[in-house]
Amino acid sequence: MIKEGVWVNSTYSQIKCFEGIESVYAHYKDEHFSPHVHEGYAIGIIERGAQKFFYKGGNHLSGAGSLVAVNADAIHTGQSASDNGWSYRAIYPTPEVVNRVLADYTDGRHYSPSFQTPTIENPVLTNHLRTLFEYSDIDSPALVLESLLITFLSNLARASGSKLPDGETASAKANIERVRDYIREYSHQNLTIDELANLAGINKYTLLRQFKQAYGLAPHQYQIQLRIRHAQTLLRQGVAPSIVATDCGFYDQSHLSAHFKKALGVTPKHYLNGMQMCRR
Repeated sequence: MIKEGVWVNSTYSQIKCFEGIESVYAHYKDEHFSPHVHEGYAIGIIERGAQKFFYKGGNHLSGAGSLVAVNADAIHTGQSASDNGWSYRAIYPTPEVVNRVLADYTDGRHYSPSFQTPTIENPVLTNHLRTLFEYSDIDSPALVLESLLITFLSNLARASGSKLPDGETASAKANIERVRDYIREYSHQNLTIDELANLAGINKYTLLRQFKQAYGLAPHQYQIQLRIRHAQTLLRQGVAPSIVATDCGFYDQSHLSAHFKKALGVTPKHYLNGMQMCRR
């Protein structure tokens, strides 16, 4: 779109976990953002081009692939540092959400990290945030999005220099097998990480770590695999994809298709066609 002679293109949405986290995908070419603040943290990836901005008393430059993290209520500016502008994708979690996500590290004490250096060159963190966006785009279950966000924010806090305990307590004894069985029974439901942690009697971070140690997958990965496996069974039985989607816990057929293709490399339709060919 055109905004007062300036080419602007931005789309706002929500990451559907922890009561919703604002997200944006934007491209700006000639826009100059005057000093301003956000209610939440601004954490994003420069996807194309480069951006320059003023933050914490200094000028900064972020190029393609850079992770940018700006504190909530921190004054900053923004403008292009390349001829064709810059594209980025970002989340804006409030301090309250960040504190809730990281509460397991602080025994319930209030904690919100402070990012002193806004540009972070860390491909692992960048790819992790991209994964969060990818799964959000296909309306993944809350368990998937919560797990990805918890791991991302805890690793980001450490990368920024914040000291966090390891999330484990010697006295914590996880009932991981019980959690696994619960996910198996209710894989079609929109489970949450808090629900599973309460079931196991441990904190969220310990649950994620111990479950993966026991079964090789995080709880959200395990749930998705169960859904896909059940979908395969129903498709082989000739059940219509629209019904398969509902029975397996997906929002609709398009969401089933997106997850199915991400897991197996083919859509449910192509999978079904392949099965039918094999029977001839």
